[in-house]
Amino acid sequence: MDEETVRVLGGPATAVEPLTRNAMNAVTGGIWRVRTERRSAVLKVLTRRKDGQEGWESATGPRH
Repeated sequence: MDEETVRVLGGPATAVEPLTRNAMNAVTGGIWRVRTERRSAVLKVLTRRKDGQEGWESATGPRH
């Protein structure tokens, strides 16, 4: 993540803060706010897990 942080935000991360997310959503692996000295961005990691509750599981359709 260090190289991407420098490329996207222009410097190394000074803080990485986990953000609250919907625990039922099976496709969200995690969400973090990444801060540098001047900027910040939200990083969201997606997964293809299928163990979510009904209505929150991942879909296989390419248009979903």
